[in-house]
Amino acid sequence: MSVPFPSSKKAVSRSLSAPKRSRQGCGNCKLRKVKVGRQAFTFFNSLSDQRLKCDEIKPNCKRCTIYGVFCNYDRQYEDLQLSCNGAIKIFQKVPNSPNQITPSPISPIVIQESGTSRGSKAIYQIKDKDLELLSKFQTRTVLTITADKSLRIYQNEIVKLACSFPFLMHAVLALTLMHDRHLSIKLDTKQSPIEAFHWYRSIALFNSRLSAPVEPSERDALWATAALFGVIAFGHVEAKTPDEAWPLAPPSSLDLNWLKMSDGKKEIWNITQPFRADCVFQVLALEYITFLPTPKGPGLEALPSELIRLYNLDASSTVDNNPYHSAALTLAKSLNIDCQYTAILNFWSFVRQMGPDYRKLLEQKDPRALLLLAYFYAPICHSQYWWARRTTVECQAICIYLETYHGHETNVQILLQFPKMMCK
Repeated sequence: MSVPFPSSKKAVSRSLSAPKRSRQGCGNCKLRKVKVGRQAFTFFNSLSDQRLKCDEIKPNCKRCTIYGVFCNYDRQYEDLQLSCNGAIKIFQKVPNSPNQITPSPISPIVIQESGTSRGSKAIYQIKDKDLELLSKFQTRTVLTITADKSLRIYQNEIVKLACSFPFLMHAVLALTLMHDRHLSIKLDTKQSPIEAFHWYRSIALFNSRLSAPVEPSERDALWATAALFGVIAFGHVEAKTPDEAWPLAPPSSLDLNWLKMSDGKKEIWNITQPFRADCVFQVLALEYITFLPTPKGPGLEALPSELIRLYNLDASSTVDNNPYHSAALTLAKSLNIDCQYTAILNFWSFVRQMGPDYRKLLEQKDPRALLLLAYFYAPICHSQYWWARRTTVECQAICIYLETYHGHETNVQILLQFPKMMCK
């Protein structure tokens, strides 16, 4: 049975007269202003949004920035093209503050959403389909994003939190719909309208909540949402072939978008403090610490001699004077690992510790930076984890790129044989 969210009296009594039209507004805002019935399903799910005109600020109007989509004044982007920037910008403004398990049954849920503008309340109906998606998340999707040790946390705790925090609820639904899409007989790399809706709605509510000081009771839900955002951003890759993937594809503002989301997660980590004793994710935080490079762990000497020479990893190399040093040290710990889940944890450790200099080299398509990334992608290629498809298609693209544009660099080509073998 559907349970409607109550709307504010103010929203009901508002005048329905149309305001002055925005002749030069972006295409996304024009889509939001299409007149629809109260029960109709719209991308942004707010009656007030349907009548607000675009502010016409270029290159990005305010409403598209809030909802995490690219403005399409000049049709450079498709309508409602996904962007992580809506979520990332707010991260930077957050004030500091202190074996398979049977999941708990899902009961009918009623949650109330605050709107993102003018204090309005969004109107959305929890449908039977949403409850089905929550059940799929508990019994299927969750099995693909975590290990047995933390399975109970994802199956039960995240769903409990989602029932109290709408931004997490929408993230759970978006991730489950994305998983559904990847399980289809013919892979569809583009988001469905309902998947896009839950993604955008989650970002908008997340932004709205993070614009104020974070309450202690909200920290677990915020971290869970940021974690799911990371999976969604990494799993969302529209390229079907290496030629369509970064770094081979023409330059786009979407390049390395998943890395921008990762930067935001670092800030949320600092705010929510997953190591604290009362955090439901403490076991996951402690697991992450296990994969940080330590003085007792394998050192650079564990790397192939060709790689050590290529990256100038001699006795004088440090994190401060060599942009590849930190990534290479993490890679040393990742070599000769047979467990794919462990390889994934090492990959995320590499991402979390990525310094700005190395990040800039990646953006510039520096051959040595690309080669290192390919080495982290390689053990995960053709993974059983559906959300890791990016590692295969981008590793293939990196190999083709380095062969095409850096074929004369013998050392690069010698070291390229390993990722090339793993991703083919």
